[in-house]
Amino acid sequence: MIGQTLFKDYLSNWQVPPQFIILNGEVGSGRSTLIDLIKNKFKYQSIICGASVEEIREIVSMAYSISSPTFYIFYNGDKLSTSAKNALLKVVEEPTKNAFFIMRTEFGVMETLKNRAFYYNMHPYSFLELKEYFSECGKSDLFAKYGEICKNIGQIKIFLNSPYEDIIDYCTKIITVIRDVSQGNIFNIPTKLNLGTDSTKWDTTLFVNTLEWALNQKYMETKDDKYFQAIFRLNSVKLNLRINGVNKQVAFDNFLLGLKHLL
Repeated sequence: MIGQTLFKDYLSNWQVPPQFIILNGEVGSGRSTLIDLIKNKFKYQSIICGASVEEIREIVSMAYSISSPTFYIFYNGDKLSTSAKNALLKVVEEPTKNAFFIMRTEFGVMETLKNRAFYYNMHPYSFLELKEYFSECGKSDLFAKYGEICKNIGQIKIFLNSPYEDIIDYCTKIITVIRDVSQGNIFNIPTKLNLGTDSTKWDTTLFVNTLEWALNQKYMETKDDKYFQAIFRLNSVKLNLRINGVNKQVAFDNFLLGLKHLL
């Protein structure tokens, strides 16, 4: 695994794992890979857990009676309700002998859980680490051209398995013509994006990162502050697109309308 050296150092020194591990970071940052490293080192049986209060209570009850070391893994920690987290807190406050919990989150957890866990924020990937991964994939030439589009290893994987040239051309075209495009046609732009569960459409994060890259290219070329302002606005959209419950379609439509008037 490329990157996350600090965590790998922690892992190599653990004789037994912490009872509760929280891995926090954005999608594609390597949280699932770290979970696999933990599982591979300790060889405990693993149970994938859901997010409902009822299931959490069942897991807590099971944790006190299980006879062999077991990892309970929560891949969707952000979806746990406050009630579910409080139910989990019981077993964290009263440790069991054989139950170990791993939670993957993007937006962190409440302090009462965080303070009782080994909490690890995924480290940003360096320029050299991203370059190394492109090189391992035999795509060093693409890194030289478009490496700034991808912020982590997961995003590189999506980039390499997508029609990236089409996405780059489309983003460049948006910047060039959006001022003259009708409002109705602007609302057609997000139809190309996977704003829900349609995996046949373009990955939203990849599209937004590519649009940011194209705006930055334009700013470097012209030094016109309007492109810098557009990047600033786009960063707010990126945050909204990550938050559960936010209407991604509306967030993106509003940004595009603002971009039309700005450019």
